[in-house]
This record gives sequence, C-alpha cells and structure tokens, in this order.
Amino acid sequence: MRFERAVSLDIDVDDLAKRATDSGVSDVTNLYVPIASFKKRLLIDFDVVDQDGQTMSLVTSDEDSHAALAMLLATAEGSGIDPSRLSSGALQKLHDIVRHPASTEDAAVIARASRSSGRLEVPGWQLKPGYNVTDADIKFWRETLFADAGFVSRIAEFTTQYMPIISVRRDRTPTIVKYRTIESEPAADFDKWTMAERLGWNEIYIGIETPSIGRAQREHVRISSPGGVFAVSVDVAVAETLDSGPLTPQPSGSEFTGRVTPERALVYTSGRQSSDLHQVIVGIRPTITGFRTPALIGTLLSALVLVGGAVGQWTGNVLGKIVDHSTDPAVAILIVIPSLIAAYVVREGEHEVRSKLLSVPRAVVMLTSGLTFVAAAATIAQFSGHILAIVWIACGAVCIIALLYLWAVCARIDNHHKRIVATSNSQSSQPIYKL
Repeated sequence: MRFERAVSLDIDVDDLAKRATDSGVSDVTNLYVPIASFKKRLLIDFDVVDQDGQTMSLVTSDEDSHAALAMLLATAEGSGIDPSRLSSGALQKLHDIVRHPASTEDAAVIARASRSSGRLEVPGWQLKPGYNVTDADIKFWRETLFADAGFVSRIAEFTTQYMPIISVRRDRTPTIVKYRTIESEPAADFDKWTMAERLGWNEIYIGIETPSIGRAQREHVRISSPGGVFAVSVDVAVAETLDSGPLTPQPSGSEFTGRVTPERALVYTSGRQSSDLHQVIVGIRPTITGFRTPALIGTLLSALVLVGGAVGQWTGNVLGKIVDHSTDPAVAILIVIPSLIAAYVVREGEHEVRSKLLSVPRAVVMLTSGLTFVAAAATIAQFSGHILAIVWIACGAVCIIALLYLWAVCARIDNHHKRIVATSNSQSSQPIYKL
C-alpha cells in the first residue's frame, strides 16, 4: 500500500545555536540538523521545504555518514570507551557500516534482535584482517566496543538507517521545516492475523514507525485512516533495547496524550528524551457502508428461497412439479440472486487494507451465492423428492448461519464506529508501552 508521511519541524534556532556553541562549534552561521531517520533505500518521493515553501538541500551521503560516525564515537565515549584506541582500519570499518546499506542477512538479524537473547552477532560487523588491523584491534573491537549495549544499540540503528541532514541559517528565526515522503509498504500480513481478526470480529493493529518521538521537546503525530477504514484505538510502544525483553507489552513509565476519531488517530508527547525506536500502533476496522445492506439482503433472500423451496418440496413436491413443467423459472431465480450479490458486494478500486479486512465476510457472502448454484444444479439434475428437499434445506441452513454471522459482525463494527464517534471529542493520557 502507499504510505504518505508529512512532518513539520518547529526549530528553535537560538537554542540550537547555543547548544552548538556549548559543544565547541565556533561558526554557527549555518547549523546542521538531522531531521529524521530513514531506512537505507531510495525514497520514492522525498521533499524538504522551509516555511516559505523554498526547497531545502540535503548534505551529501558522504557527509551524512561522517556525521553518523561522529555520533558512534560520541556514544562510545559516553560509555567510558576511549575512541582514540580505535585504529585507522577500525574507523574505516565503522564508516563502511554506516555508509553502505545493510545486507539482507544483517537487516534480518537486527530486526529479530528485540526477541533474541544473548550477544547480537551481525555478520557485517565483523572486523577482518582486510582492514589492516592487528589482533589487539580485533580484541578491543569485540570485547570492549561491541560488548557495550549502548554502542551496539546505536550502531544497529545506523546499520539499517541513515539521517538526512539539512543546513539551517542562523538568521532565520523561527524556522519551520516541512518534509514529505511517499513509500510503498506491504499491507497488514493476513497470515499473522488471529482467527477473530480474520473473521472481522476484532480490529487489527498496524504499527507505524515514528522516529520523531523522543527526539524533540514535543511531538504531535496524526495518523490518517485509509479510505474505507476507521480508527478505533491508538497506542505508543517503544523497543527500548536490543536485548531480550518481555513478549507482552509493559508500561515504560512515560505517558502520551491520545485522541481517536474515525478519520484519524492523534498522539501528543512532550518532554520525552529517548533515541529508541517508537511506533504508533493504530487499531482499525473496515467501514460497512455499501457492504452491509446488499450482503444481508442477498444472504436473506438466498436463505428464504432455499428454505421455502425445501419445505415446499418436502410437503408437496413443489420443485418436482415446477421442473416437470419447466426448469427456467427455478433456474432464473437461483441465478439472479447470486448475480445481484456479486454486483453489489464486490468493489473494485477500494483501498487494499479495507479489501483485506472484508475478505472473509465477502467470501461468506459468495459462499451463499455458490449454494444457490448447487441447489439449481440439483434441481436441473431432477433429484428425487426428499433428496432434493434435503439438498435445498442443507444449503438453506448454511445460508442462515452465514446470515447470523454477517449480522453479528456488521453489528459489532457498527457499534465500534458509534462508540468512536461518541468519544471523538475527548482525549486521555495513556501509558507508553515497551516491547
């Protein structure tokens, strides 16, 4: 599915210049600011503009990688590790890690790291003799540098992600930076849904990475619902370490303010300082407008025709008499019903997420259509009296079960929608969970 992210950054240039000066930067005419973290891949669409709508340029990838290397060394120093002990070959290896995209194997290892235990072993992090290093360099690399959890967490981030960096002029205050990205992301994985989610009984959850949370004084995140889908809940979660953690969400001790409307989910955080990866997790359900009425009416008609025909056949051989005279009326009725259902239930051009959410209810509706064809085939084949009645009543019974299922699911979705509409003007403080 297509995923659009629009972000506005309100930068306090005076405070930024003061921080740069306190850090030893002498020339603060132009201040360099990383605006986000992105996966190391070519972006489909990426625009950066200032408050006047003027396009802002980014630093080169080489400058970006050197900035990432500087952050790695600062992280090591902050953990009590002396960066001067790194040889030129070791420094070159660190630069190569942050400069180049991670291999598929390395990315998979890092992605699984939050659920694994023990030392994080990434093949691409191995310091090999090809970098002109000594055994002492390799020992320091393994037993000191990569034994530090903070450093490992930071380099794992820069192995799979990079930071677009902009230049902000000192005389522009205040400064607002806006950027927009459009990416293609896979829709929710149907294979991982629970049975209740597949049947449409429960909402599904979609996690959206929000790297801005924890890296600014305050963040306001708005997640817009795809077409044909409405939001029912919103949570914020963080993977705090790369080591093994609880398999069930636990409160992190911090809170966010959330508000949910059918069209969007809103998150506001303030004063949270954390470099960990945050996700906004939104619960969504499909709208049933355009689906409920034709699905219920079509299934009800199928059930009534099949059950009524079965009763008539059992008590008075009604179907047999109709077939003896002509099969056209019975076949016409049994073919028109599923044709109408298919015409009104199936919708082309709708959002992929809604299509997946309604896939099972639609399959049930189409099953009832198929049952009418089965009944028509048995009628045309001129099954004997009670056998034909049994076929019709069996098909009718399945249609009744399908009708009850569709009614229950649609009623539950409708109740969720009404509840969200009723509470859409309220907001609440909720805990940020850690995974």
